[in-house]
Amino acid sequence: MKILLSCLLILMLVDDSSLATYESFSWKHVRDSMELLHCHQEMEAINSHISERKCKDSNSFIVSSDYRVKQICIGEGEPYGDKTLSKGTFRIVRCELAPGAKYPDCQYQGSVLTNRKLLVKCENNLPVHFHAKQIKKGQ
Repeated sequence: MKILLSCLLILMLVDDSSLATYESFSWKHVRDSMELLHCHQEMEAINSHISERKCKDSNSFIVSSDYRVKQICIGEGEPYGDKTLSKGTFRIVRCELAPGAKYPDCQYQGSVLTNRKLLVKCENNLPVHFHAKQIKKGQ
C-alpha cells in the first residue's frame, strides 16, 4: 500500500510540474486578443519577471484561446522531429526591442504574422515551449 501511495504522489508531482510549465508558456505567449499597440504593455509585464534589469529582445504572442493552443498536443498537431507542428494556422504578434532602446526605457515595435503554423514542444499533452520558427501554411 505504501508503494502505491508513493507512486500516486510522484504522478501528482509530475502532472503539477507540467501544469506549472504550461501556465508559464501560456502567460508568456498566449493572448485571446492582442494588437500591435499592445506590444509595449505586454513586454513591460514580461520584463518585470526577468531577474536581471534588462529589456528582453523579443517575444512572440499567439493570438488564440488557451483551449485551441492546447489542442495542438492532443490531436490538432502532427509530429515534427521531437516537436509538434499545428495542423491549423494562427495569428502571431511579434514584439521586438526598438533600435537604441535600453533599460529602463524598453520600447518595442510589433509586427503581425498571419496564417502561421506553430511549432511547440509538448509534455504530458500540454505545450510547454514555443519555438520561434513559425511555418507558413503550405510549407
